[in-house]
Amino acid sequence: MRSRALRTGRRRRARAVAAGLGAAMVLALPAATADAASVATWDKVAQCESTGDWNYYKSGHPYFGGLQISLPTWRAYGGEQYASYPHQATKKQQILTAEKILAGQGPGAWPNCGRSNGLGSDHADPYPAPSHKASNAGVYRPAESKFYVADRAGGVYGWSGFGVPGDKPLTGDWNGDGQDTFGVYRPGDQTFHLSNDNATAAGR
Repeated sequence: MRSRALRTGRRRRARAVAAGLGAAMVLALPAATADAASVATWDKVAQCESTGDWNYYKSGHPYFGGLQISLPTWRAYGGEQYASYPHQATKKQQILTAEKILAGQGPGAWPNCGRSNGLGSDHADPYPAPSHKASNAGVYRPAESKFYVADRAGGVYGWSGFGVPGDKPLTGDWNGDGQDTFGVYRPGDQTFHLSNDNATAAGR
C-alpha cells in the first residue's frame, strides 16, 4: 500500500514534469550526463516505487510500470520505441528508458525513491555490452576446405571441415554474441555460409 507521502511526492513530480516537459516534448532533450545505475539499484527503486511490480498499472493513475514513469516522460525519452506505455515494456526496456531520464533529469526524477536507493551514487552500466572474443580459427586450407583452430598456446587444437574448394574464408560475430566464428564466401553462387559454433552452418 502506498503512503500518503509517496502519493504527494508523485503529484509534485507530475506538476514538475508537466511544467518542465512542455517544451521538451517538441524541443531537444537536455544533454546526457554520465549518470547510470546497476540493475540492482533500479530494482531497489522499483521496490520503493511500485513494490517491484514491473507491470504496475492502475486505471486513472498517471504513473506506470516498475519505476512509475509518467506517459509524457516515457514518450519524451523515447520509451515508445519499446511499447506505448511503460508497464507494457519489459523490465530491461523500462530500465533503459529510465537511464535516459536519469541522465536528463538526475535522481530527482524519483524524488521519494531515487537518491535513497542509490541513484546518483551508483554509476554502473546496467546492461554492459559483452566483451568481444576473437575467433581462434588460425589457418584455412582452401584445397581441403578446412579451418585449423588454434589452442591457447598457439598450437593446433583441431580442425573443422567447412565449405568447398574455392570458398573465401571469413571470420566475424554473425549472431551478436561477442564471439567471432568463421564462415566462407562462395564466389560461384555469390552466397555466404556462416557458422556460430565453428562447426555447423548457421545461415547463408
